[in-house]
Amino acid sequence: MEAWAGAGATHTFFGGWVGVVLALSQHRNVWETGPVLRYEAAIGKYDVDTRNIDDVLFNSGALMFGWRQKIGDGLLSGYIGVNYESHDNDDRFADIRGVEGGVRALVEYYTRILPTWDFYGQASHSTAFETTFLFARSGVQLADTIWAGPETAFFRNESDYRENRLGGFIRFERALYGNGITFSGGWVNALRSEDEDGWYATVSLDFQFR
Repeated sequence: MEAWAGAGATHTFFGGWVGVVLALSQHRNVWETGPVLRYEAAIGKYDVDTRNIDDVLFNSGALMFGWRQKIGDGLLSGYIGVNYESHDNDDRFADIRGVEGGVRALVEYYTRILPTWDFYGQASHSTAFETTFLFARSGVQLADTIWAGPETAFFRNESDYRENRLGGFIRFERALYGNGITFSGGWVNALRSEDEDGWYATVSLDFQFR
């Protein structure tokens, strides 16, 4: 299986997340074609632009079954399952408030375009608060175990909040007891006029269990 854990912050949010993908194929190899199981969870706090309302505590979780297909040097994975989101918002008129469950679908693709150039992309949507997330990252190998490059993301939900992110990352493979560590950061562009632009920064660990 493979697993990851991370933490991040923006000008209005801070929190953390974990996830794991477990191979269900005959050889139990997460890097080959076959069925997979994916679990994710996140927790954090974010600011709300409302007077006399405290920061909102957020948590979520998802359990999805999927299929991973090896295509040349790449892996294409598709998942579908259930998830929930909880937003402890004191504003009883808020669009995003309370706990909502839903169906979540996710597609991701990783490939080596060249031996020293790779690409990763992900797209997901959940019916819980109608949440959509898109992400793409492309890196080049700077040294034997160091990769860096640009990344971009898009987020929206049923509150009509929208944001784009544009930044960069640097990843150190086998940097921490044989596991990878990635640092990223950049600019948050809020797409509604009433929301402020800002910054983001994240750090994440990835683990491979062979």
